Amino acid sequence: MGPVVPILRLAYLFLNIYDSYKVLKIPAPSARSGGQPSLRAMTQRKRDMKGVMTIWTVWVFLLSDVFFSPDTP
Repeated sequence: MGPVVPILRLAYLFLNIYDSYKVLKIPAPSARSGGQPSLRAMTQRKRDMKGVMTIWTVWVFLLSDVFFSPDTP
């Protein structure tokens, strides 16, 4: 189980980086709303951004706990 967990963590990190770049793109313009993205697409983008931000927040807190833990000698 030794090398499996770090590999999964790195895979999850790269997946989150990919999702972050994908979410930051503005949705495609809608033909019905005069070239603006649809309300549904913007709502989905906002929901995805909140999910990505939550993952980054948890990742940072876990890393800070690992590197700045007072239990480490």
